[in-house]
Amino acid sequence: MLKPLIYALTLILLLHTSIAETQIFSGSVITDNDKVIDGSTFRFTYDEAGNKTFVQTPAQNMIVENGRCGSNNLYRVCINGASYYDRNITTYVTYYQLDVTVYRLAGSLSAISQSSSSNLLQGESANITITITNPSSVDISNIMYVENLTGFQVINVNGCSPDGDKISWSGSLQSGYNKVCTAWIVAQQEGIYNLAGTLNYFNGFETENKPTDTLTIKVLPDQLTIQQLVDDNVEFEQPFYFKVSLQNVNPTESIDLSVDINLPGNFMLLKKVEGFSQDVGALRSDSRMGAGSSFNYSLYLKANAESKIPITQVFNYKIKGLSYTIQNDTFIRAPEPRPIINLSTEYNELMPGEKFIVTAQIRNPSKVYELTNVKARLNAPYNNEIVQSVNKLLPNESYTIISSTLALPKDIVAYTLNLNLSIEYAFNGLTKSLN
Repeated sequence: MLKPLIYALTLILLLHTSIAETQIFSGSVITDNDKVIDGSTFRFTYDEAGNKTFVQTPAQNMIVENGRCGSNNLYRVCINGASYYDRNITTYVTYYQLDVTVYRLAGSLSAISQSSSSNLLQGESANITITITNPSSVDISNIMYVENLTGFQVINVNGCSPDGDKISWSGSLQSGYNKVCTAWIVAQQEGIYNLAGTLNYFNGFETENKPTDTLTIKVLPDQLTIQQLVDDNVEFEQPFYFKVSLQNVNPTESIDLSVDINLPGNFMLLKKVEGFSQDVGALRSDSRMGAGSSFNYSLYLKANAESKIPITQVFNYKIKGLSYTIQNDTFIRAPEPRPIINLSTEYNELMPGEKFIVTAQIRNPSKVYELTNVKARLNAPYNNEIVQSVNKLLPNESYTIISSTLALPKDIVAYTLNLNLSIEYAFNGLTKSLN
């Protein structure tokens, strides 16, 4: 839609709006004679009594006072001075020598880009308005405008044509008119997006191709941040804390929040969580978080068996009428203590008949529980089985349960020696084994 130019504009982004001019002649001309300037014919007639010059140009003619400049839609002509040159005694025509400067004018377009908001939530929409204006006195044709809206979903366009993540318009603008294009866009992924377009047009003498200035829109990250902390070295049947801190990072908007927590069957909640309702391993809280506020809670738990099922937390929140969901799965191991084994040999490579020492060290990783009736069996080819035991392995205790000398046969040629160590131990009244 074409509209008359309105000069009371709020300029958000402005491309250069001045009318470009190029000097194409500066020097003397003789009146009442054709003068070819830049490939076009000009003619000057001087009125001494009026101290003004009638100028014929390839465009509109004009009258220019001596010592001043005049313009039409294509040229600006300055008459810097006039002096007597000659007089034809037959025709009684007086000729004057004029000091003249001629400029060629070219039209130029401005492009104003404006967004209803420069900061958007993911999924939030905004209105983009682009106004292309011809402020010059020259009609401009063959205009091609393309705006790149990569990073946004374009859902509605007026005044331009949509083309995927771009919008475009082609046409011409009369002097003093503008073209308005609007687009509704939806933010998709967080980031800083610099939206820019290109203007290609014929300015009256040549084709110009120039970029527009950049319109920057920031798409904000999730406005609910989550931090959590689990006690170190969670053990079987031992209480521990699982702490969660939620933060509304938006400085101006509140959040309507619901938190749903599902505990696997092997976890037991030892203490009621303030602000949450509870029903057979499921907890729920509904609250409103003010702008910039936080919400903290702690789960006091213990696990009676190791599980591969996570603790699942689902955070549903609404801000500025937009809904978001964040799911957080946290795997917490609460293993029964089992010995950690370190089996080593004196040498990596052996010669036939050579003796070597094999060492087996075990460690109880638990800070709480004892391991009892620990027995180690070492089987190595060409050697007898070695069996060693220890009655008790205290919490966090290490013990060298085997340190024995073995040997290879003298007549062996090439052989890879495979050592097999197995451990039996008792925990919680049950005998368990490791290989």
